Amino acid sequence: MNFATKAICAISSGSYINAASAVDLFNKLLSEYPGSILNIVLDNAKYQKCKAISEYIALHPSIKLFYLPPYSPNLNLIERFWKYAKSEMLNGAHADTFAEFKLRIDKFLYEADKANRRRVNSPSNGNL
Repeated sequence: MNFATKAICAISSGSYINAASAVDLFNKLLSEYPGSILNIVLDNAKYQKCKAISEYIALHPSIKLFYLPPYSPNLNLIERFWKYAKSEMLNGAHADTFAEFKLRIDKFLYEADKANRRRVNSPSNGNL
């Protein structure tokens, strides 16, 4: 999630999140923000500090990683977003299949991103 614009950049996986999925996300961010310095805030998951990530970052100097202090979910913007997302999207609802569950998440992310972009780019927000 872009801190300034609240734009959502997501990757999807049917498996666990690991270093390879982090690299996939970094690549997507590089393509969405070409030529930009990317300051990425991470929450200290073990895979975020592994050799594969260190080697990738060494090859991509435009990516700067910053780590939140341990045990600080209140500082983690995505944790607050997921709390909201779960209450809005799932709200005790059951998905019969993983595909249905994933579809709900993807739809929610798309709608949330669209709403955030509309709000941020609104003339009443001072952005023209």
